[in-house]
Amino acid sequence: MATARPADAACVARQLGRTPRSPWRVAVRCARGCPQVIASPPLLDDGTPFPTWLYLTCPALCHECATQESKGLLDTLRAQLAADATLRADLLAADARFRAGRSAEAAACGQGATAAPGAGTGLAGQADPTALKCLHAHVAYQLAGLQDPFGARILNHVPNYCPTPPAICSAK
Repeated sequence: MATARPADAACVARQLGRTPRSPWRVAVRCARGCPQVIASPPLLDDGTPFPTWLYLTCPALCHECATQESKGLLDTLRAQLAADATLRADLLAADARFRAGRSAEAAACGQGATAAPGAGTGLAGQADPTALKCLHAHVAYQLAGLQDPFGARILNHVPNYCPTPPAICSAK
């Protein structure tokens, strides 16, 4: 796993309000070049299982996801999933891509694609891909280019998520 640049480590620490647990790498950068999504393998350096492969760090997007959750978007998406067989199939395909990508991340870090605890879990550590939770996880997955049907829908609700560079992301 590539080591984060010192500026990235400082930025992600400001974004999260804490030092990120290692190992991790920047998976996606925003248009301004700031870390937006980080990736971690199933096991952290201290051996702790880590269920989230792709983690949204952008404070503006995290805030927007929380706002959409409080407005009931998660319930709306659950209802759409229950009513639409094609959407369920798209979500299951996205989950399969996620699981394969997470196993590949584990293998790239020397953890073994299937031996690492939690390597077989889906988005946000879920065993059941249709049990929607964590809008921010779906957004991270979509931003990473992995075609998450809910990540795409969520991003449609936040078209201008970062109108000005937040001070928290600027290198100081």
